[in-house]
Amino acid sequence: MTLLEFSAVEDRIDPEALTGAERERAEDALRAVALGFSYLDGAEAITHYFDTRGRRDDEDVIYRQLANQYLAKERYSDAATTFRAYVEQNPRDHRAPGMQLHVIESYRRGNFPSRVLAAKREFVELFDFDSPFWDGREAADYPGVVKQLEGSLTDLARHHHAAYQRHGEEQHFELAVQWYRHYLKHFDGTPPAQAMHFLLAELLFEHEDYAQAVVHYEHSAYAFEADENASTAGYAALLAYHRHGRDLDGDAAEAWERRELDSAGRFSQRFPDHPQTPNVLARVIDRRFQLGDHDIADAAARRLLEHYPDTAPRLQLTAWSVLGHIRFERQAYPAAETAYEEALALPELPSERAAPLQEALAATIYRHAEQLREEGEVTAAVEEFLRVPESEVQAIAEYDAASLLLSHQRWEQAAEVLDRFRTQRPDHELTPEVSRRLAVAYREAGAAGLAAAEFSRIANASDDEDIRQDALQEAGELYREAGDYEKEQAALVAYVDAFPAPLDQNLEARRRLIELYAADNDARQVRAQREAIIAADRDAGEQRTPRSRYLAAHARLALADEARAAFMAIELSNPLESSLARKEQRMEEALAAYEQAADYRVAQVTTAATYRTAEIYAHLAKALLESERPPGLDAAALDEYELLLEEQAYPFEEQAIELHELNIARTRRGVFDQWVRQSYDALAQLMPARYRKPERSVHVIETLD
Repeated sequence: MTLLEFSAVEDRIDPEALTGAERERAEDALRAVALGFSYLDGAEAITHYFDTRGRRDDEDVIYRQLANQYLAKERYSDAATTFRAYVEQNPRDHRAPGMQLHVIESYRRGNFPSRVLAAKREFVELFDFDSPFWDGREAADYPGVVKQLEGSLTDLARHHHAAYQRHGEEQHFELAVQWYRHYLKHFDGTPPAQAMHFLLAELLFEHEDYAQAVVHYEHSAYAFEADENASTAGYAALLAYHRHGRDLDGDAAEAWERRELDSAGRFSQRFPDHPQTPNVLARVIDRRFQLGDHDIADAAARRLLEHYPDTAPRLQLTAWSVLGHIRFERQAYPAAETAYEEALALPELPSERAAPLQEALAATIYRHAEQLREEGEVTAAVEEFLRVPESEVQAIAEYDAASLLLSHQRWEQAAEVLDRFRTQRPDHELTPEVSRRLAVAYREAGAAGLAAAEFSRIANASDDEDIRQDALQEAGELYREAGDYEKEQAALVAYVDAFPAPLDQNLEARRRLIELYAADNDARQVRAQREAIIAADRDAGEQRTPRSRYLAAHARLALADEARAAFMAIELSNPLESSLARKEQRMEEALAAYEQAADYRVAQVTTAATYRTAEIYAHLAKALLESERPPGLDAAALDEYELLLEEQAYPFEEQAIELHELNIARTRRGVFDQWVRQSYDALAQLMPARYRKPERSVHVIETLD
């Protein structure tokens, strides 16, 4: 040692700084010193020596020489122990990191992997950036130490990662995470950190710590250059998002999914060429739409279709469908229609997807029609309604088209649409209403016969009594307008039989039936209807009305006229007693009938009944006078017979006069109708001296000055 000190250069033992014999002498002395320490206690002897003799700045030369000699003899463990001894004595020395590297290398050469790992851990513990070694030092001045620290951390993390993968032991997982995080604490901004983030994420994923894995996958993907490794990390992050999301529910699940979708959107933007990007975009489109993020879903759908026109049809289907739905909700119906049509035109479209799209397309066209209707575009709205394809809403659309046409009095077009609707959908729930509207359309278009047939159809098909009643009544009126009296008659018969109330309407229908039966010379039915009118009025009770009484009175009058006609048809012939008896019987029947008619106290009927009654008496008087004379009477007997007839006829004539005078007396109460006038005419014939007086005209001349 004295010799070495003698040969020191600037107070440091350094044979390499010498030349020639001095160098050889110093090297020999150094070998002798190392050999001496090796015969003592090796590294411990060196430490003891300097502890007792005083510390030196060049102690490392002695430790190194001894260690190298051990290495030369393949005593790797002793060499490592020697290098470590120096480090233990001088942990803050600038040469300490290098000596620790020799420890690692010695174990490596000796094939002691566990000791290599431990030495690396020691290196990290001794020279970590938080250790005292760095007090007053800058990392930039010690790039080798920094590099070795980085390498050691990497090796430690990967070792335990691999061990965890092999054995699944939790301690290896925890150590691997520890060393990865330690590495990233100091080297996160370096390019290798990208791989370390990815490896840590992989480790966490394997351990099913998916939420933490996401953090490091995303850092690896987006904090560094966008390369293949970054895109792999970005896609792996999405897988981790999905795995973690399966264990969540409620608000937490939705919040996590939104984070996942944010990451997916980021992935598709940063890695447009990744083979999974179209699939990722399709998921973003679908889920964003379902979550109500329509602006994001819309942008993603357009991006998928613009940038990946040749992508799989199933992905295009998602994009077009969502675009259609969003545009539909935004009331951009033409654009929505285009989107749905594009979706439906895709090849290999599954039927379970096609059916809802077809319905959506139909709903879009229908809503556009509604929009046009609200804007007052009647023609365009009708065209849109009728353009709705086969779907659940098609029938409603055609019905709305017809309704719109009806509201704008486009009767013929409305009728055409309604008729087609009913023909194509005879069992549809709207068909009864369609028939009613079709009837209205025909009626307003002037097609009374067609309208009547529709109302008849409605009456036959409906279970609603009010609807049936109105329809039958309307059908009868329209058949009458169309001149189809046979069908009018059938409609009225059905009406009066089915609907006795309201009373007045029923009786009016019977009155019209009387006209129709009379035109057909069906006296039996005419009488039946008159009797029905009389009976209905009689049995109406509190429901009886002035109109029902009026119609019943006229029906009674008509029946009385029939009785009068029967009375007048009987001629007085021989034998007079027999024919007169028959005639008087008919007379009593007619008089009773007129009395019943008059009992209704309907002015016009009363005056008619009075006049006709008077006519009966006058007729009988005249018939007696003009009756057939018995055969074989001589002149005297004949004169006597005729005198007798006059005596019998006179009271009847007086009765006729009395009744006519009763009739004309009604003028004082303001009643003056055709029957009163005819009573005046009759009195003029019966009592000309009194009632046949010529009218005198008074001419007034006015002079204007």
